[in-house]
Amino acid sequence: MKTIQTDVLVCGGGCAGIAAALSSARNGAKTLLIERAGFSGGIITTVGLPYFDGLIDKPSGRFVVKGIPLELLQKLGVAKDGAKHIDFYAPFFIPALGVLCAGVLALFGLRFTPW
Repeated sequence: MKTIQTDVLVCGGGCAGIAAALSSARNGAKTLLIERAGFSGGIITTVGLPYFDGLIDKPSGRFVVKGIPLELLQKLGVAKDGAKHIDFYAPFFIPALGVLCAGVLALFGLRFTPW
């Protein structure tokens, strides 16, 4: 059996796991992210949810949570830098989220390991 040495183990590559792993890696911890599905993005990429649950106030489109989720939406082109709200729903970005998450994780040297 192989032993992997890590400072932080994140179980689950959904929205919360990706944010936790990125935050950990950005703060210098040797981080390992494991995900049962074999791809990142969680339920958003698995079933195609159109939004990060809890990120916006749906009636107004106003962001109520920022940080890493908003950063990912900006990288996808769904939200502009400095945006206070989201103007449109773009279902085409959903499959791209898994690809973007994997790329962002790799930029920080995170190991994405299917279990």
